[in-house]
Amino acid sequence: MRASISAKWAVSSRGSVRARWASAMGVSNFEQTHLQDILDMKGLLPAVNQIEYHAYWHEDDLVAYCRNLSIVFNTYAPLGTPDWGPDHRGWNSTLLDLPLIRRLSQKHGKSSAQVLLRWAWHKGLVLNPRSWNADHMAENLNIFDFDLSDDDVKQIDNVPKPKNPKICPYPS
Repeated sequence: MRASISAKWAVSSRGSVRARWASAMGVSNFEQTHLQDILDMKGLLPAVNQIEYHAYWHEDDLVAYCRNLSIVFNTYAPLGTPDWGPDHRGWNSTLLDLPLIRRLSQKHGKSSAQVLLRWAWHKGLVLNPRSWNADHMAENLNIFDFDLSDDDVKQIDNVPKPKNPKICPYPS
């Protein structure tokens, strides 16, 4: 099934760009194997790969692979979808409620969400935090007036993972 997703991408992207319907196209949830299939078929690589990325689930090897191919790595669920609650996927707590994240938020005078977003930004990632709340949207943009230390980043990188850290399923 994996090859059929990649094959469909190769055909549709090439045709769309040739017809000038698009100057660039992106994908969501493509893992390294999907991207390698496109390379093997000599297909047009996506400009962007939108992938789930948060403190419980961060595929840094995939980030490096995308960067090597000049594919922008765009994160979704950088806060781990806190509105789903801690029981979702068997998580003991939401990322926003982790003691480490709370400590770092107090240390920097920022919210837990801002600390998590700054962590991903520190890694050079494009962020897509989801919110319908205007106050949260404004808060999410206010992450550029503080920095996390390398030690802060390393601590977040090493947050103990729950049994099911990934929110969204792999593409088939």
